[in-house]
This record gives sequence, C-alpha cells and structure tokens, in this order.
Amino acid sequence: MQVSRREFGKLALAGAGTLAIGGATAPLEGCTINITAAINTVLNSALAILKVAEPNATWTAALASAIAALQQAETSWQNGGAATLVIDALNTIEAVLAVIPVTAVYSPLIAILFAGIEAVMAAFGLAAQLSAEAMRKRTVIAKSPYYRMVPLHGPSFAHPTWQGAYRAQWNTEAVALNLPQAKI
Repeated sequence: MQVSRREFGKLALAGAGTLAIGGATAPLEGCTINITAAINTVLNSALAILKVAEPNATWTAALASAIAALQQAETSWQNGGAATLVIDALNTIEAVLAVIPVTAVYSPLIAILFAGIEAVMAAFGLAAQLSAEAMRKRTVIAKSPYYRMVPLHGPSFAHPTWQGAYRAQWNTEAVALNLPQAKI
C-alpha cells in the first residue's frame, strides 16, 4: 500500500486514521502505525542529519536542542502526558529544518524527514490542540521548500511496517547521495 503524505493526512483527519487510547497504534486503511516506533524512526532520521551536516552550520545546535525536546516530550507522552507536547516538538524540528538550504547535499533526506514528521503528526491527529507557538511554526513550515516535496512509500511485502518502508526509502536515498553514514 502506498499512501502519499497528503492522502495520509486527509485520511487521518477525516477519521480513517484513529489514534488508539493510550497512544500505541493508529490504524489506517488496513495498516497499523506504531506511533512510538514512528517517532523513534523520525528521531533517528534527525540524528542522522546531524551526522552529515557541516559541523559549523548555524542550525545544528537548534536541531540538536529540538531533538532533545522531542525525546523528552515522547517520554512524557508515554507516561501519560499530553500528545500536544510531541506535536509541538515535531513542529520545532520542522521549523529548524526549514532553514536548511535546498542546495545542501543531504537536502533530499530533509524532504523525506519532513514527510515522516507530517505522517507522524497526522497519525496523532494534526487537529489536536496546538499552542499559539506551534501555529506560528506551522506558518513557517508551510512556506518551506521541503513541505510536501516528496511522498512517502507505504508499507509493502518487503517492508510491512510504516517505519520499515520509511527506513528503506531513507536508506535508499542516503546511499544514492553517497552518504552511507546517514543510514538509519
């Protein structure tokens, strides 16, 4: 099953993707997305970007900080905290990524990461209550050249989970870019 990010978001917001109580999984037209695993896959992608980024890039400290905030938000959510903290942290990561030039050698990976973050937020339900700060970030994110740049490949026989399909797409691109250290 191949679902574009846009279709995924529409389905999730229309009610076809519903978050199970407790936040463990979200079914989507025959697919089940383990949200915790999806968040961790996205986290690993963001960490991989730091591995291949120029060490003195102005945005690397902000990305590292946003990753740490997402890790904390995920822990809080798993212990019964609000899912909006995870959404806010994902928005922060996207806002940081939005400033990375599309001329960077790893920019195709940024586009995949953007798509992955959007998919995770859709699984949570982007219509969740967002803070004013998150809404401001969404405005910046929507103007980013990475926003909706690439569709994600859906689960398949070879990669039956969302995170497996995402990881395969990411790793294929990392190898094509000659950035094997970015593989997740």
